[in-house]
Amino acid sequence: MNAAKANCRAGRATAAGAGRNGLAGRRPNRRARPACTAPVAGPRPPLRRFPRRWAPTTPRASETKQEDLAKAEEAKVEELVGVRLVRDKESGKPFVQYLVKWEDEYEDSWEAADDISEDLLRNYEDKWWRAVKTGEYDVVVSMLMGGREALVSGVDDDRRSALHYACGTGVVKVVQLLLANGAEVDLRDKEGYTPLHLASGYMQVPVIRALIDAGADPEVEDKDGRSPLALVESLRDNLPDNNPTVFSRKLQLEEVIKELEGNLYEEVEPANVLEARSSKKGSAVEEEDKEENEKEEGGLDIEAELGFGGDDVGGSVEELDMSDREFLVQWSDDQEPSWVPQKHMAEDVVEDFDSGIEYAVAKAILERRAIAAEVAEEGGEEGKEAEYEYLVQWEDGYEDSWEPRGHISQDLLTQFEEA
Repeated sequence: MNAAKANCRAGRATAAGAGRNGLAGRRPNRRARPACTAPVAGPRPPLRRFPRRWAPTTPRASETKQEDLAKAEEAKVEELVGVRLVRDKESGKPFVQYLVKWEDEYEDSWEAADDISEDLLRNYEDKWWRAVKTGEYDVVVSMLMGGREALVSGVDDDRRSALHYACGTGVVKVVQLLLANGAEVDLRDKEGYTPLHLASGYMQVPVIRALIDAGADPEVEDKDGRSPLALVESLRDNLPDNNPTVFSRKLQLEEVIKELEGNLYEEVEPANVLEARSSKKGSAVEEEDKEENEKEEGGLDIEAELGFGGDDVGGSVEELDMSDREFLVQWSDDQEPSWVPQKHMAEDVVEDFDSGIEYAVAKAILERRAIAAEVAEEGGEEGKEAEYEYLVQWEDGYEDSWEPRGHISQDLLTQFEEA
């Protein structure tokens, strides 16, 4: 039998066009979870030297507006307790606001970064980076409550995110926490290292498993063309032989290599692509699976712990990002359909799905007929060149349909011509 594809309007076609590279999809050995959101980055506005606060839009009771303005200038900041990214309504450019806790009993308020002193900003950022670099779980939880989106998407001068550093510590709870709150799992730093590169280099096997389960791509290469597996193999090969002092390290590297090799992608041709959805929203089935997995892992409920209230910054409903989707794929073997991130799908398969083309199995070609195609002859005159379309019989009982040559696999054509 031959794999086939079909256009919902014009009929069906065989799988010759299913993969221009001979590949229809990429399926990891482990079930991939939804891809994480991409970071939003932007230049930080200039900073003032001393803390200050603008007056609220509504004057305090028993105070005139002028008195309120004067007292607002004198108010002192106790600490920064949150951060968020806001887009300018006119330009659309992102800028940063911080949630300020005041020393008096005045209500906490969101203030622009350029109205906050440099030392306060530095202390807040240093607290965040220190927490993720040392694996301080409670501090990370507390800070994420006040600035989930901005903190997980922020990067330092080396373009490393909080997830990069957390993967080096080996504290799996922190890694899972960042992933659950939108950290980009395959973000590359200046050297091209992904979080999986760092987890592999630091030999953090439990972290490697957490990243793979979250959809990390083990084949992403750094600037030197090394995947996480190639990086670890180079570290192992550079260790001196017959040296007892490095024997333990060599065993650890071998364990990492075994873990990575077990999760390399295999190229699989799908039987059909059933549906697509935004990767930012999981299905009810996946939510149930997630709850079951968390119970098995000791009841770890990261989302419930954070509350997931989100940053209410207003704005309109976002359109579906066509480059940030996942697809429910029906496989040609007996494996159940599974959701696959778009980055793991062959481009032509995605194009076929968007064009309304499905995959099916052709039983035989019943006959062919000539169709005329206009071609330009020498001298600029138009003529006719004979082309053919084929009547295809389908395995699933679908009505026989005429299909163009481009939709017919070569082996099926060969069988028809030889018959």
